[in-house]
Amino acid sequence: MMYKALPILMLLLTACAEAPKMLAKCDSHTSEHICGIQNPEDMDLLPSGEWLIFSEMLSEVDPDKPVYGSLGALNIESGEVISVFDKSVANWPTSELPALGDESCPGRPDPEKFGGHGLDVRRLNDGTVLLAAVNHGDRESIELFSIDESAERPIAIWRGCIFLQQQDLHNDVAIAADGSLYFTRFIVHPHHVGFSLIADGLRLVSGGDTGFVYHWTKNEGLKTVPNSEGSASNGISISSDDKTLYIAEWGTQGVYRLSLGSGQIVRDDIDLEVSPDNFTWSADGKLIVTGQEGDIFANIRCAETEPTTCDVSYGIYKIDPLTLSITELHKGTGAASVGLLAGDQLYVGSFAGDSIQKYKVTP
Repeated sequence: MMYKALPILMLLLTACAEAPKMLAKCDSHTSEHICGIQNPEDMDLLPSGEWLIFSEMLSEVDPDKPVYGSLGALNIESGEVISVFDKSVANWPTSELPALGDESCPGRPDPEKFGGHGLDVRRLNDGTVLLAAVNHGDRESIELFSIDESAERPIAIWRGCIFLQQQDLHNDVAIAADGSLYFTRFIVHPHHVGFSLIADGLRLVSGGDTGFVYHWTKNEGLKTVPNSEGSASNGISISSDDKTLYIAEWGTQGVYRLSLGSGQIVRDDIDLEVSPDNFTWSADGKLIVTGQEGDIFANIRCAETEPTTCDVSYGIYKIDPLTLSITELHKGTGAASVGLLAGDQLYVGSFAGDSIQKYKVTP
């Protein structure tokens, strides 16, 4: 979902959009909600299957007093929620752990000013469990962590970063098994007010292209993936064999598939009934996509109305990665941006909410 610092863009594009209503504050006695979590925009399962990792987006309802986010973890069995990276807990590498990421990384992020967004978890070819998370807090970057699940609770150890162009807003990231990264450029960063931001906003109004996909490798740095242009390119996921990318086109209610394996990139597009946000994978190998219903500019106004949950309807669907056929999994309200299946439990995160929702479904 879009970053929260949108005052100028919202003024230009949402002036006529109706402000959304808000749901009641999360009740800790409601079994369908895990309360006390700020804007859990994206999530993924750790390899053990015992914990899911989620990112908290920062809140700038009051631009003068931003409320920064964190990386957190939720125990599937017990419901315990912990922080793995924020102002209260940060783990830095010892000399035995080599740095990951790009050599241009300026050093450690400020854990008191973390602004999480899209994330991904992947066990690499060398056995490292890598967590990559987009950060809009003290800098525009992709932060890299190795995950240690050998103890009772998972530990995230910061290992490096990809320092990004600060004038752009990036959204989500997917990890290949060799440690290279694919990630989406969404739109001009709203903090950089100027012609480029207005131009991207106008393109978004008309469904024009504002984004694309980057590929980062240790040896070659950043390259743009050909044929990857999209209208507000949002969530991204990669197949287990690293030969196919799936990208959510938030601006046009579509998903596009990029087949990388043949040497020539082949693109296939499908339409949805929602503005697609983030992806996860189900145990049966289906791609799960979550998105918001209604006008995207009305939904952007959710950023004005925290700290409860925005009353925006959403849909969650299963996509067959080969045929691109679509099956509805769940619908609800609460500005959902991600849905993750663990057994018959569906965990739902929101770009503008105060909890993770939980529902029993037929997988």
